[in-house]
Amino acid sequence: MDIRREEIRTGLLVVVSVAILTAVLLALGAPGVFKAVNHYNIFFDNAGGIKQGAPVLLAGRKIGQVTKLNSPVPLQDRPKAFPKYEAVIEVTVDRGTKIFREVNVRMVQYSLLGEQVIDFANGDESSGIASNGAYFVGERQKDFAASISEAVDVIKNVVTPVAQEAQKTMVELQSTANNLKTMTAPGSNIDQAVVNFRNFGQNLVELSGSTGKLQTTIEHIAELTGPDSHLQSTLQNADKFTSDLAKNKDIGASLNNFRQASEQLRSTMSTLGPQFQSIGQNLQEATDTVKRQPWRLVWPSTKTYPASSNSGPRLNVPQPVKQPARRVRD
Repeated sequence: MDIRREEIRTGLLVVVSVAILTAVLLALGAPGVFKAVNHYNIFFDNAGGIKQGAPVLLAGRKIGQVTKLNSPVPLQDRPKAFPKYEAVIEVTVDRGTKIFREVNVRMVQYSLLGEQVIDFANGDESSGIASNGAYFVGERQKDFAASISEAVDVIKNVVTPVAQEAQKTMVELQSTANNLKTMTAPGSNIDQAVVNFRNFGQNLVELSGSTGKLQTTIEHIAELTGPDSHLQSTLQNADKFTSDLAKNKDIGASLNNFRQASEQLRSTMSTLGPQFQSIGQNLQEATDTVKRQPWRLVWPSTKTYPASSNSGPRLNVPQPVKQPARRVRD
C-alpha cells in the first residue's frame, strides 16, 4: 500500500514537472499561447544574419521576438516603392504594446559581437495604432564590413588628397628651409648685409660720439652761426646795406639814367644798322672774289661796281666778274 502511494506521488511529480516545463517552453517559444500578441511583417533589403527568436524592442525595451524569416519574397509581394526589399521578417509583440502606423523600424547590432535585434522607435502618435498583421519597411544598420568600406572610401577620397597636399607642403617647406640656410650661411648676401649694417652702426656711433666728426661739425656750425660769428656780422652788414639802399634816393635817378642810355643806344643801332649791313655785304663779296680769283691779290685788274644808294664807307674790294678763263703762263 505504501509502495503504491509512493508511485502515485512520483507520477504526479513527473506530470507536474513536465507540465511546468512545457508551459515555460511555450511561453518562450510561442508567446501567443498564454497571452494575446500582434503579428507584424517587416521588409528589409537583406536579412543581415538575424536569427529566429531574436529580440524585438520598442525604444530599447523588449516587447517580443522574431518568429519567422522569409526570403526572397516574390516580386509581386514586395512593397511597390521598394522593389529591391526581398526579405520579410515576421515578429510577434504584446498586444498591449503601442506600435504606431508611422514608426522607424531598424535592424541594429548594439555591440560588435552582439546579435541582431529589431527596434521600433520614433513613432508618430497622430498616425494611430498599427493593426494586427500590418507591414513596415525597415532599414538595416550597416555592418562592420560596410563601415570599414565606407571608411576606406573616405580615406581614399578625403584623407589621401589632404596627405598628398601635406606632402607637397612639407617638400616646399624643406626647400624653403634649404634656401634660408643658404641665404643665412657665412659669406652670403644676408650675412654680408648684417656685417655692413653692423659697421654702419659702428660708424654712426663714432660719428655721433663726443669726439666724433659729426659733433665737431656741429660745433663748427655753431661757431659759424653764433651771435659773434662772421656769418652773423655779414648778415648784419647786408641788412644795413639794403636798408641804406632803401633810404637812398640816388637809386631811382641811376635807374632813370640807365633807361635813357638804353633808349639812346637803341636809336643809334637803328641808325647804323644799314651801314653795318652794307659793310657785311662788301666783306662777303671780297671773300667770294678771293675764293674764286685769288690771283687778283698779286695781279690786280680793274673792276667796275654799280652805284649803290646806301650811304657810308665802302671797301674797294674787287668783285667777281663772269669772263672766260684765261690761261696762266708757267
